[in-house]
Amino acid sequence: MLRYKRHRKSYATCQSRPCYRISKFCKKGVYVKVTIITNKRTCSCFIEDRHDNITKIMMDGKLILSKRKRLPVIQNSEKASIFDAIKNMTFNELTSLLNDIDDEDIKYIYEGIKMNMAVAHIGLDPDNDYGLGVGKTIFKMIKSDDLSALPLKIKAYAAAAADARMAGISKPVMSSAGSGNHGITAILPVYLVADFYKKTMEETAKAVTLSHLTTSFLKSRTGRLSPICGCTVAAGAGAAAGITYLLSQDMTKVEDAIEIHVSNLIGMICDGAKDTCALKVGTGAYEAYNAAMIALEKNGHDIPRGIIGETLEETVDNMAELSNKGMKNVDTIIISLLQNNIL
Repeated sequence: MLRYKRHRKSYATCQSRPCYRISKFCKKGVYVKVTIITNKRTCSCFIEDRHDNITKIMMDGKLILSKRKRLPVIQNSEKASIFDAIKNMTFNELTSLLNDIDDEDIKYIYEGIKMNMAVAHIGLDPDNDYGLGVGKTIFKMIKSDDLSALPLKIKAYAAAAADARMAGISKPVMSSAGSGNHGITAILPVYLVADFYKKTMEETAKAVTLSHLTTSFLKSRTGRLSPICGCTVAAGAGAAAGITYLLSQDMTKVEDAIEIHVSNLIGMICDGAKDTCALKVGTGAYEAYNAAMIALEKNGHDIPRGIIGETLEETVDNMAELSNKGMKNVDTIIISLLQNNIL
């Protein structure tokens, strides 16, 4: 007989299927403990901080692997991860990296573009049926190839790629900030706009790179996992930044686009990875384009409104506080609801 336990802090053993139990003592962020029980052996594995960071393995009650949790890094430490390094940078410092892009970087970015476009085309294939078919359905609404159709095309391609990916298609995508769906949202809208306006490879690659950097900038503040949908909000803001930069090279307008996008979709929650992610990816991609267009039309700055601060850094910090503190019970409630659906 094989039994296993899946949980955050507290758990219950099930005879035939996973059982999800949540307690008020749940750890924050990535924390997974899995226990596998057979007639002969019992093994527990602990993952913390990152999805790939195994910190401890127990076999029959004996410790066979132990690794200290990743400690907070000191600014400018050589051992700092990229994620932590970005957290200690201003947006201007981060985006200055665009000046260092070379031919090898451009080639690498285009590999990701081709990868994600290939998955989108699979999701749009009328002979295939993946997930909810969000992308295919929206694509049918497009009746022309002019500028008016571009926003729907962006939404259709992004959603189709998520349709295919969430249905389990065995094809890779380029991720952004550690997430495949973030990568779809961050890359495809920018590339499709670049393709429409016949931008050069270098112009396109720089804009996509800015999208990645912006996505990571927001995710470094909210955390790798958050109650807020990172695909829609963080990667969508990245796409808004990339599109705006592609069409203006104006970093002031880039920041405007990010704040407009965040203002629009900040309340979108994450309730787990599944086929309906295609809906949110499509929304993030579509609204990224709209945010960019609004930013490009803006003249001057408005006074701060809502969670929008005096600077982009302040806005993102406000967003992180809302997510990490104001919505701290959201994950517990969502998992409880999922538990009720499973059992």
